[in-house]
Amino acid sequence: MSLTESADLWYGGAGATQARGTVQGFVGRASGGDDNLATTVEFTAKVQLTDVVNLHVFCGDVFDSDVIENNFADDEGSDLFVVELTLDF
Repeated sequence: MSLTESADLWYGGAGATQARGTVQGFVGRASGGDDNLATTVEFTAKVQLTDVVNLHVFCGDVFDSDVIENNFADDEGSDLFVVELTLDF
């Protein structure tokens, strides 16, 4: 993932977070003059265990790049692992 230009801000947030007022749920972080944000690797699997039971698995890894390292001292990257069991009835 990369920014379009090295002068762009890196945005993150939750969007509109209140019904009235001037607060909005986004924040922009400076790129530090770089445009390389991160590299992601993701894996998703769905297995039907029975007629009504399904297992969903997601695993993702984010490898930090220059923009993230310019904003955070801990540049270890991030991992996410999710297991979901669903019932269809």
